[in-house]
Amino acid sequence: MKRTITQITAALAPMCMLTLAVLASCQKTEIQPLSISLTIPSEGISIQQGETVEIPYILNNTPEGGEIEVSASSDNKEFIVTSESDDTNTSGTISVQAPDVIYTPSTFNVSITATVANTGETANANFTVSAVMYEGYIEISEAANCHIVKPGAFVRFPANIGNTSEKVSFTAAELLWQDTMNLVTSVTADPENAAVYAVLSPEVSGNAVIALKNADGTITWSYHLWVTDFDPDTEAADWTSSSSSRTYKIMDRHIGALTADPQSEYSNGLFYQWGRKDPFVSSNHEGDLRPIYDISGNTVEKIIEPCNASDNVTVSIAHPLTHYSGVSGGDYSWITNDPSFMASDTVKDLWGGNSEEKSKYDPCPAGWQVMPSDAFGFMNEEDATKEKVYNASAEEPSNADMLGWMINYGSSKLYFPSQGEVQHGGNYVNGIGSTWPCGKVWSATLDENIRCLAVNSSPSNIYPDSSMPLGYELPVRCVKIK
Repeated sequence: MKRTITQITAALAPMCMLTLAVLASCQKTEIQPLSISLTIPSEGISIQQGETVEIPYILNNTPEGGEIEVSASSDNKEFIVTSESDDTNTSGTISVQAPDVIYTPSTFNVSITATVANTGETANANFTVSAVMYEGYIEISEAANCHIVKPGAFVRFPANIGNTSEKVSFTAAELLWQDTMNLVTSVTADPENAAVYAVLSPEVSGNAVIALKNADGTITWSYHLWVTDFDPDTEAADWTSSSSSRTYKIMDRHIGALTADPQSEYSNGLFYQWGRKDPFVSSNHEGDLRPIYDISGNTVEKIIEPCNASDNVTVSIAHPLTHYSGVSGGDYSWITNDPSFMASDTVKDLWGGNSEEKSKYDPCPAGWQVMPSDAFGFMNEEDATKEKVYNASAEEPSNADMLGWMINYGSSKLYFPSQGEVQHGGNYVNGIGSTWPCGKVWSATLDENIRCLAVNSSPSNIYPDSSMPLGYELPVRCVKIK
């Protein structure tokens, strides 16, 4: 039986449709390759020190029943990269962990590989991360034993011997003490670049001492961080000495004070044995020394030992927490057990009293130095007035309510707290709240008897040039000499 063209076409039509259907079916069941999708923010990925950033991923076209291993790595080995899959084995997160310190900004690549265990099929993806410096990063370039730093800063400062260009030899850095808990959150040594890094808590002020150590744990140098919003130049007072013709820019507070407001106990400064670069803790308004803490918040105790060396200045560098009591009740100070050593030029110039230049043991910030005795002469000016300052809440103030002295001269005024003293043997006495509060202050200048010409105040009066033995702990005021 013959069929017409029309019939043949009609008969072939279902067959063509079947063929097309088979082809379409083949296209639908074609296996797509494994791939990785990442959720990347439109602004990109950035990370700061100590942070961990997580990037979600999804595996596309995963085979049924096939185990898939996802691994990740970075081309910057300082950053730790890990991956974690969820229970379905089709998604998870890539974690990037930054080190405690990011020394310089950089951009690095993170690579991801997904591998099907039974077939060996792989898929790859990558993303870039920008490592950025902490928002409050501050780099200090000037060498000194003390640095004024704002709260919340991430600070880098040079590891130099005082204000000299000589570098300290060290392998590690650690917080020795802080007078406010959680003031310092981390300390990092960078001996290759002769630098130290410290991360400070936001909105927390106070004082801290950071020690550098060599491989056997010996302290080779240490530094004071004065953490405050204080700008010493804007608050300073000028005075010109008629006897020396020098003009002094005088800080409005002692080293370590967080305010110049007499009503606050934080107007008290840190204590120093004369000639030493490292501070001891300050006092409060209740007649006590304030507590100090390590980085974990544990209380740190000051050590008291007798001076047992002819050159105890060198010994003291390795022991910044030790108060040295002088031999024979303090006659020869903390500096030596050899009376002849006291008359040396080394001793006389520990704080620049002879050279009138800032020394490597000077405890003041860069650009400032311990006040010479001549600079305290403003107290004796004809127009100077001396006013006792009392606790504002005292209705009938007595000695126990006295906070200190305010010295007014010209249009300037400077406050000197009666914060007491730590005597030779290490005992704290005569602080605010006691019946006889005193307020001595060191100068850089020694007299012919190798005693310091220091400020000496009591409830009776305040004098700018009393003679004081050097083993006491007293506060320090800084100046710039014009």
